[in-house]
Amino acid sequence: MAGGCVAIVIRTISVSPISSQSPNGILFRVALTIAVLALIGWSAWRSIPVRQIHFSPDQFAINRKLAGEAKFLSPPAAISPGYSIGKQGVRLSRGESISYDVSRSERYFRGVFQAADKTGGKTQVSVVRHGQSTILFERSLAPSRQDIDAAPYGFIINLATLAPDTERLLLTTDNGVIDWRECGFVDEQMFAGFSNVPLQFLVADGYSAPAWTNKILLLQSPVRLDFIVPSGHHRLLFQYGFNPSLFNEAHAFSDGIGFKAELITTTGTTHELLNRLLEPYSHSADRELQTASLDLNLSEPGKLRLSATPGPVNNVAWDWSVCKDFQLETISP
Repeated sequence: MAGGCVAIVIRTISVSPISSQSPNGILFRVALTIAVLALIGWSAWRSIPVRQIHFSPDQFAINRKLAGEAKFLSPPAAISPGYSIGKQGVRLSRGESISYDVSRSERYFRGVFQAADKTGGKTQVSVVRHGQSTILFERSLAPSRQDIDAAPYGFIINLATLAPDTERLLLTTDNGVIDWRECGFVDEQMFAGFSNVPLQFLVADGYSAPAWTNKILLLQSPVRLDFIVPSGHHRLLFQYGFNPSLFNEAHAFSDGIGFKAELITTTGTTHELLNRLLEPYSHSADRELQTASLDLNLSEPGKLRLSATPGPVNNVAWDWSVCKDFQLETISP
């Protein structure tokens, strides 16, 4: 297409009846060249393969509201009837869901959910294969019982870990009333730091999305991350604890952070590998980074769940934590 447009420009200019030496001739040729170059650019842009969902005029208006008001990153394939759109996102109640066709052009899917009232509710994020749905993770929010559940929660899914024949992602309000926003696909540069962990990252959810500074994983409790553990006998080594920069803040104070590591088998059996509460303002030794050595012994692939939780009184203020220097060693049989 672009080559044809160039040929048209050359032929048109060469047969133009206007003298190329006259001012009008020069202006004509310049205008014509600009117009055809614009056509070439438009044609090239149209030829770039992009992930695009086509909507009817009514659907387009809806998705424009999703992008503007609910701040969705990508338009969903479908939303259950009865939803509403507001400043806090797309409001869904019991059993309603948002469906996304899985794209292979982006690496991650992310989103945010929040209880719409004090009653709270339960959320589920599932994958659909061959018409059957499997829950990736779920979280129950109860703001009436604990204040932290009134805050927004974010989640990240590594699409590369899903089965190749995965059809859809379902974001479901299992009960209660939940607002969903900032949902959609993002490229791998957004969370490139996960490549620093020798286990493949699967999914995370928590008070805020995990972040990276060079090779240091930054976490704000409460947060949990799941990684895929290969079969066999391995040892995972890493350092964890409070972010050292916290202690440079004159007014900082944390009542503690709980660090937990659990090995989860395919049958759902959970083995606790680490459970430690660090209280740096009560115990000076807890200001130092701790070393974890986790024994991962599985006959078939499973999951490792790393969690950072608020201290004894469930206060998340200044709960800055880090994990770093991940190493995976294979233990010979």
